[in-house]
Amino acid sequence: MHLIKERRFIKSKISALLIIFLVWLIADNILEFVFPLYLDQLQKSYLEIGIILSLASLSGVIFDMPFGSLSDKVSKKKLMLYGLFMLIITSISIFLLKGNISLALIFLAWGVAFQMWRVPFDAKFAAETKELNRSKSYGMYNEMKYIGFVLGPLIGGFLVMWFGFRGIYLTYSALVLIATLLIVIFIKETNQRSIVKGIENSITPKTFFSDFKFIVYFGFFGILLLFFSLLFTVWEEIMLAFGPLFYTDVLKISSGLGGILMACFSLPAVFLSCYFGRLADKTGKKRILITGLIVTGISLVAFSYTQALVPLFILALATSVGISLAIPALSGLMIDLSYKLPKGKVVGIWDFFFDAGYVIGPVLGGLLASSVGIRNTFMITGIAFILSCFLFLLVPKTENRIEQDLKETKPIKLKKR
Repeated sequence: MHLIKERRFIKSKISALLIIFLVWLIADNILEFVFPLYLDQLQKSYLEIGIILSLASLSGVIFDMPFGSLSDKVSKKKLMLYGLFMLIITSISIFLLKGNISLALIFLAWGVAFQMWRVPFDAKFAAETKELNRSKSYGMYNEMKYIGFVLGPLIGGFLVMWFGFRGIYLTYSALVLIATLLIVIFIKETNQRSIVKGIENSITPKTFFSDFKFIVYFGFFGILLLFFSLLFTVWEEIMLAFGPLFYTDVLKISSGLGGILMACFSLPAVFLSCYFGRLADKTGKKRILITGLIVTGISLVAFSYTQALVPLFILALATSVGISLAIPALSGLMIDLSYKLPKGKVVGIWDFFFDAGYVIGPVLGGLLASSVGIRNTFMITGIAFILSCFLFLLVPKTENRIEQDLKETKPIKLKKR
């Protein structure tokens, strides 16, 4: 794992943040792996499953930017701790409810808790990265992410087999408590401003629209990067929501073997994300991003047509290779673009587009799966990745010129409210 190899070359704060992130990611992927299985057991339709799962991200879309602004004003550490505490309560509550309305409300609350933890964490991480190796730092970040993607379905699949859903939320709660303890011990915060006053000034309709106007500072290329962030989260949510149903309803295999198949969508990224991030820093982030989009798209289209089990596993691995190429380069470009801007605002807008994808993904996936089937849903997603590469034709500058322009961007002075 590159975190161990590179520990001498990155700040200790980055190392601590990555370890905390990993513990939480394992817990989160255990939990999110079984969400569609739990809803399927309640005999919800594909469309109902998609809509219910999207509600968590809907509340995220609403609170991303306000929490981003709040992260610039108050203690990020306290926000993270409050968010994790709320996640434990809402996660356990999900498995105690069965009605559509009650599930909808608790998923909305779960989404708020998720963003209260995740936005300040991402802002903290962005603030600690170094300008010359941001893609490598985000390569390590994505390494942790995909370790969670691998271990989460594996552990979740066997926990469901052996202990049922009770084993899921108890394991999740224990891991989140460990992450909370690590934050208390290792994360230092000098900002002690009142969170209540910060909420009064940050989480209002006026500040929401004001923060959204901040997007004009991103420019055309930055907005294009935001679109790709949305595209990747649409795919991620389709995979998380309908991947488990793909192996149960289409392939008719056990949850244990299905968990291994789901893990294959992330396994190569565990080992390759940091390497590809370093490659993007050296050879050009845009070039690596386009390559990743093409590899991901072709692999998904082929996956949708394949019937045999072994080729399905291989193509799932190939999809992960494409994603591990694209995501570190995309993240590096985004932080390059914003390195002299308030990190909370930037991360808030960035997470807004992520969560827009999380809202669109389950609903779009549910509509497609209901009308054309789960296989064709994967095929359409793959075609979207391939076609999205043509959007770069609208950017006339070369890769090196674009990245040079980003580095030469002058700091923007923002009016204080």
